[in-house]
Amino acid sequence: MLFRKHRWTLILIFLLMASLAFAFWPRSITVEIAVVTEGPMTETVDDDAITRLKDVYIITAPVSGRLLRIDKDAGDDVTAGTVLAVMQPAVPQFLDGRTQLEHESAIRAAAASRDEAKAQIKSALARLEYARIDFKRAGKLAEKDAVSLDRQDQARQFLYAAEAALASAESVLQQREAEYKLAQTAMLQPAEAALPQEDKVEITAPVNGKVLRVFQESEAVVSAGTALMETGEPGNLEIAADLLSRDAVRIAPGDLVDIDNWGGEGVLSGIVRLIEPAGKTKVSSLGIEEQRVNVIIDLTDPKHAWAALGHGFQVDVRIAVWHDGQVIRVPISAIFRIKRDWAVFRNDDGRARLQVIRLGHMTDQYAEVLEGLSAGDQVIAYPSDRIQDGVLIRAMEQAQ
Repeated sequence: MLFRKHRWTLILIFLLMASLAFAFWPRSITVEIAVVTEGPMTETVDDDAITRLKDVYIITAPVSGRLLRIDKDAGDDVTAGTVLAVMQPAVPQFLDGRTQLEHESAIRAAAASRDEAKAQIKSALARLEYARIDFKRAGKLAEKDAVSLDRQDQARQFLYAAEAALASAESVLQQREAEYKLAQTAMLQPAEAALPQEDKVEITAPVNGKVLRVFQESEAVVSAGTALMETGEPGNLEIAADLLSRDAVRIAPGDLVDIDNWGGEGVLSGIVRLIEPAGKTKVSSLGIEEQRVNVIIDLTDPKHAWAALGHGFQVDVRIAVWHDGQVIRVPISAIFRIKRDWAVFRNDDGRARLQVIRLGHMTDQYAEVLEGLSAGDQVIAYPSDRIQDGVLIRAMEQAQ
């Protein structure tokens, strides 16, 4: 009777307890499983790089003057000695009113100086004529013992001084004539000062190769040292990788290189030839100063395999700094930090078990396991904050 009286209450309590038990019953968490494997592993330094010719020749203007239009285009073949550009003397500029007045005044001053020099020559000639007459007179009197020998020597000295004064005056006149002509030349207008067309300087190619770039194609007046074009031999190609200095110190000449994303099919091969001894400071896109070092790489594939590459092309390089043919490796997706240690969650018969491990080298796919795991162990890939030591797990798929 008591059961019948309270049966609905008991049934309700039973259903409530069953619901609570179902709600709080431990449930397994679906996870991705990765397998610890044994195999080869290579650690690389990856970065983008630029191709460049080993020998690039920048053709510059040897003198200041008027550069005639360059008829060479980028890609044209050139041989050593081929005329690449022609320069002619530059035509003087037009004179403005103020400059013209200044030059006219300079001409008048030069003319006056020239006239003064001519007058000095007349004076020097007169003194010289007198000195000659005096010297002859002293000589005749000395023959008759009418004057002393000192008087004859004095006359000879005056004659020599007069000759020297005339030579000096003639030299001054030549100088004043040159100054007068210089002042007249400064007054020439462009049409009057045009030089003959045969006055020119030819700029020739230093070596066989191709024109890479033309900096100054149109006719223009340029100064000495102005860059006109670049030439080089396309078959003499190398790759310069601009790496962080802390990565560059791990690289040595002879390290093998894979060259990818160069635009063609497959992966090209290369070898490190040189790590430049001096670094340079560059500012990254985030505004951070970085020390960068050029690592020079030679292509080892046949030329026809990379014939499409040219000077200044972008490629991706992977420089092998360490390799082992047989290591225990765990996918990077499975490892995480616990304080200062590395750890994984290992699959232990459907339960997650926290496992502290010791790692060696790392790549973008695997980490070398030195202690804590064996080949064939299953670990959880991409563990979330729901995964704790001892929770039930259910494998969704295996990640490699």
